[in-house]
Amino acid sequence: MRRRGKRMRGERRRGEKGGENEEGKDEGGGERGGENEEGKEEAERGEERMRRGREEEGRERERERVEGRENRGQRQRRE
Repeated sequence: MRRRGKRMRGERRRGEKGGENEEGKDEGGGERGGENEEGKEEAERGEERMRRGREEEGRERERERVEGRENRGQRQRRE
């Protein structure tokens, strides 16, 4: 079987939500629904929550690095 580029026929590239056919793209057929405003707002709130969690984790890691403790388990045992 002949390969097209690096990917075989069924594989998706990163960030793609559809398959090979791009039909229904304008209808918003992704994680966030098209006309459904409630779902859209909920997705935005979820994204915000995830972003805050990543920022908090980054601050914790920075604090640990400054204190010279790379191992997260040490911090958890002390608290």
